[in-house]
Amino acid sequence: MEILNNEARSGESSDGGGINITGEGSSVELTNCRVSGNFAGWGAGISFRYGASGVINNCEISNHDAYYGSAVFALQCLLEMSNVTISNNIVSDRLEDIGVLQLSDGALMMTNSIMLNPGEIEITGLYGNLGGQEIDIAYSSIEGGQGGFGDEFAEILWGNGCIDEDPLFADPENGVYNLTPDSPCIDTGNPNDDFDPDGTRADMGAYYFHQQDIQIEQDILDFGHLDCGLQDSLELRIQNVGIVPLSIISQTITQNEPAFLQGLGRGEVVIEPESVHSSWIIFIPTDLVPFEGILEIESDDPDEPVVQVIL
Repeated sequence: MEILNNEARSGESSDGGGINITGEGSSVELTNCRVSGNFAGWGAGISFRYGASGVINNCEISNHDAYYGSAVFALQCLLEMSNVTISNNIVSDRLEDIGVLQLSDGALMMTNSIMLNPGEIEITGLYGNLGGQEIDIAYSSIEGGQGGFGDEFAEILWGNGCIDEDPLFADPENGVYNLTPDSPCIDTGNPNDDFDPDGTRADMGAYYFHQQDIQIEQDILDFGHLDCGLQDSLELRIQNVGIVPLSIISQTITQNEPAFLQGLGRGEVVIEPESVHSSWIIFIPTDLVPFEGILEIESDDPDEPVVQVIL
């Protein structure tokens, strides 16, 4: 079974408040999902039991409360997690050796993920015993590091790229688990995985941080042939593809002859996320010679502060 772009929240059950997968041969693949705010005795977020398996990609599992495995409970199951954020989950009447992700007689493979929860323990076996569990974690941020596991003597493959640092979420108190610009989870995912949509190395967690804010739809404005004394104007579209407002600091033309002018949309401007600003360039040739110019756009884009357009 495959579940895409879904949300499971505010559920209550004895087992699997958000999602419950049970039985040998049962399997589920979750992609781009949010499982949040559920309550259960076992596995308030997701419960896997008796031979079920799960693949969880780019998902948030947050704000759950349970007696055992509040985020995920897995009994005799195989779990694979990639780019998962598990945060702000609690275990009711917490025992010191009960984690928010609880395994028994199974295996967990986790990469590019973040675990940050109120308790001191993140991952344990059933009743606090990890013995015999197969756990492989790489390129992930786990609160407490290797001390975040319930049994310090358990065999755990703490692989390359694992860290124990504050991921610097945007607003975790209000359930916003996006990364902020100084997060240590940016560009620290598995370097062999696909790039994030902004073309940079994979981030950790469910929500990648978009590092490129400015996008120019044209890198050349070609006015073609225009007789002396006539004029033409072309629109340059400046797009903010980021998640925060983009400030255009300046728009400056350098040219070999004074034939290019800036019209509407010139100068400083703030472009809201997923919005487009139009800047008009006017061409008035004064002689029968080739005219060349460069429009330089300076912004507060952290990845590309200066963009040039050929005129």
